[in-house]
Amino acid sequence: MSTTWICIASGPSLTRADVDLVRGYNTIVINDSYRLAPWAKVLYACDLKWWDQHHDDVKRKGFAGDKWAWESNRDNVEKVKAHGLKTVSIAGEAGLSREPYKVYSGGNSGYQAINLAYHFGAKRILLLGYDMQAIDGKKHWFGDHPKELVNTDEKTYITWRNNYKILAKELEIEGVEVINCSRQTALTCFTRTSIEAALC
Repeated sequence: MSTTWICIASGPSLTRADVDLVRGYNTIVINDSYRLAPWAKVLYACDLKWWDQHHDDVKRKGFAGDKWAWESNRDNVEKVKAHGLKTVSIAGEAGLSREPYKVYSGGNSGYQAINLAYHFGAKRILLLGYDMQAIDGKKHWFGDHPKELVNTDEKTYITWRNNYKILAKELEIEGVEVINCSRQTALTCFTRTSIEAALC
């Protein structure tokens, strides 16, 4: 089994062309990026409110992979079951959890997805759509989340980027190579290259 995993977040620089290049690889799509890759092996979205809003569309798109979320408290057990979710628990804010199936939150689903890829045995993780910044006022390739869900401001991006620095060091200790293949990114703690070069 390949030890390379692709994590596809929803930054504004993400393109369908980049996503199409990784079809056939072990892939985790994060939040709305399932719309570009309904063939992915895993869909991760930590927020059960997101699942409440997208469950029907995920089903309509024919997503057949595993669906994961953060089981934040016991009151959500029925929702988790109704949405057909597997769950992780949160170990803390920043770091890399070695304990299956716990992840550090990092403040965002993209961070948690990297920790999940580690649990899946990834030794090489390629990132797409990990912009960690707004581009021309746009925060996601699809626009903004509905107001009921979190929409990020610059202060939050800074906190998230600092959390990724901690994760990067922990992954390096574990011998996991992470390459940020996002077209535009403010995340500087990982090696950068194009997705084409990383797949060669």
